[in-house]
Amino acid sequence: ANRRAALKELRAELPKEIPPRSESPPARYRKRSLTPSSDDDHQPKRGRREDLKEQEEQRRLAEAERVERERKRREQAKEAHRQQMELQLRQQQEERQRKQRERIERDLQAQQAKEEELEREREQQAKEAQDREERLQRESAAKEQKQREEQKRKQSKLELWKASLKQQAQRVKEGTAVEVVSVFDAGKREAEEA
Repeated sequence: ANRRAALKELRAELPKEIPPRSESPPARYRKRSLTPSSDDDHQPKRGRREDLKEQEEQRRLAEAERVERERKRREQAKEAHRQQMELQLRQQQEERQRKQRERIERDLQAQQAKEEELEREREQQAKEAQDREERLQRESAAKEQKQREEQKRKQSKLELWKASLKQQAQRVKEGTAVEVVSVFDAGKREAEEA
């Protein structure tokens, strides 16, 4: 803003019109003289001073414009750098968020897989326990069945032995016994034959 104000002031100080260098007629209408007059010496010098002043002013204006262009260029470069840094930071943040989401998703999948594995193990253990219980029940039922059958067989032998004893006693009583044996041996033999 200060540079712009200075440029405006410099332009305001410049003359609106450049005055002529001299009021003398063109060179083709002037008399040529071997010895220049004092007026001829004075007027060109004053014109050269004005030209130098104008050139200096133009140089100052050109330098001010160059400085202003350089300032704008630096500002544009700075703004472009800022935008580039913001873009880079945004991309880095998005990349971090993406990696974080992927890590969370992997952790959830691993946790889910672990829970499923534990559930399968629990089901397997429950099945094994049930199979073991059923096997024990079958073994117990078979053992009880065997015991019942053994008891039934023993009971049948006992019944046969008793019947044989009664029959032997009846034969002895009637006198029709072919062989005289003890009551115990007769009953035992009858039971074995049966």
